[in-house]
Amino acid sequence: MPKILASGKDILGTNLNTQIIPCFHFLKSFFSTNEDLMYCIRLYPSILSIDYRSTLAANIETLRDVGLPERNIIYMVRRNPRVMLVQPRTFGEAVAKVLDIGFNPLETNFVKGIWAIRNSKLGWKEKMEVYKRWGLSEDDVLATFRTYPWCMITSAHKIMRVFEFFVNEMGCSSSIVMRAPPLVSLNLEKTIVPRCAVYQVLRSKGLMKKDIGLTKLLMCTKKMFLKKYVEIYEEEAPELLKLYQEKSGLSNQVDYNFE
Repeated sequence: MPKILASGKDILGTNLNTQIIPCFHFLKSFFSTNEDLMYCIRLYPSILSIDYRSTLAANIETLRDVGLPERNIIYMVRRNPRVMLVQPRTFGEAVAKVLDIGFNPLETNFVKGIWAIRNSKLGWKEKMEVYKRWGLSEDDVLATFRTYPWCMITSAHKIMRVFEFFVNEMGCSSSIVMRAPPLVSLNLEKTIVPRCAVYQVLRSKGLMKKDIGLTKLLMCTKKMFLKKYVEIYEEEAPELLKLYQEKSGLSNQVDYNFE
């Protein structure tokens, strides 16, 4: 706890009796477990130094008013307390936009939509134009956004680079990204490029099973990828591991890059 408190901006300069203790008790009464409480504070220690009455408490009521289940509100405060501490007017505008786009308040994607709206506000128009450039209508983008809100968190530059790679380098239709929007969140250099290099070798040697698509190969974890697409072909294509290592930085999981 001392390390957590010391890491929070301005916490040590905040009044203990009028701010920190009341905020702590408010959070403790809101969360159903101490684990949730401490996760939230560890994630954003400064929550204890901000006027929770005029921000956090008010925004929680806004979510209740539009019908969010309590478990989803708890999920949002626990996982992204920073978003919950914006001014109520700004927060209310984000909630209204998510409702207008057609998100269902009863689904977890509703809170993800709010996160995405808040994180993509400045570049929303630019990102929309990039998607349109590659064949999506505005309705298509919004439908994709409802399914995968993170598609509007990734930067417009990153979205463009992903489409350019698949279309210009891989010779794919832009529809491959449209059908699998999580692809725009993958790290281009560490995941997409090296795995596609392996994919091309397997296809050229006739080793890729017909029912295995490129998207499936890209979306699995690094461990699963190496096992199913590199190690299993050690005799038929011994160059695969070296090729993969040359083109990527290694990690234990799929590299998502929410630029």
